Amino acid sequence: MIPKKSTDKQEKKASSKRKKKVDPVCEESATKAMLDMVVITTVSQPLDATLIQLELDSFGIESKTTGDLTISVDPLLSNAIGGIKVLVSAVNAENASEIIEKHRQAKDQADRVCPECGNKNGIIIKHSVLIVIFLILTIGAGILLYPWFKYKCPKCGNKWK
Repeated sequence: MIPKKSTDKQEKKASSKRKKKVDPVCEESATKAMLDMVVITTVSQPLDATLIQLELDSFGIESKTTGDLTISVDPLLSNAIGGIKVLVSAVNAENASEIIEKHRQAKDQADRVCPECGNKNGIIIKHSVLIVIFLILTIGAGILLYPWFKYKCPKCGNKWK
């Protein structure tokens, strides 16, 4: 049998039947919701984004992330796509930024507490780039596995990460 040639009218009818019907009200509200979202922070690890989301949820602020699934699959793409963006509504953006800043400050303060004596004024140890390069060239890349200390206690002299 020879197939019938379809006319333009028949093709238009067939294509209109194939299109899914979308509720214009739902589509409009979804578009508005995405337009009202503001990036409040960017992180490089999915775990960090999840912790921020949980912190915001505990204060009743709804948040979403973009890029987290891509980076979960291939972490090397973090810099390429600009990291994981945490989004909140424009109304809650200022409150969310304050919450995140307080959380980061509390985490930084907790890291600086000496595990030996409890002193809260740990000093950051700065390593010279030239010394690190010299050690890599002389000893090899194995020096990167050495546990470099990050903080030093001015009271007892203890060093910790």
